[in-house]
Amino acid sequence: MAAGTYWMLMWGYLVLPSGQWFAAFLAIMMSIMLVFWVTEATEATQATIHSEGAPDNDVSAEALAAAPSLEDSVLRLDSLKSELKAQYAQFGRDQSLLNSKSLGSWHRTRNPRTR
Repeated sequence: MAAGTYWMLMWGYLVLPSGQWFAAFLAIMMSIMLVFWVTEATEATQATIHSEGAPDNDVSAEALAAAPSLEDSVLRLDSLKSELKAQYAQFGRDQSLLNSKSLGSWHRTRNPRTR
């Protein structure tokens, strides 16, 4: 899964025509990864609850105590969100630095009359 995501990001970096398009593509990819992460966590919680031997409609107190609470999940999502914001900001700073050193090609336009 991680390798596929990496290849999709590299494809977007090479194919998309501008930094804004790549930023939008990156945000979509990160949203999809977040949905998969939450889905897997939910499935793992459900598997833990059902493996305790409790019937489907009657969940035991021990199974609920073992499952992460809503507050814990919200805290994990908030910490993930702040970490992703910091990484995205660093990515933007790195791209600005690359473009300012003329290593990036997104902000350069070729005009045959200026040669």
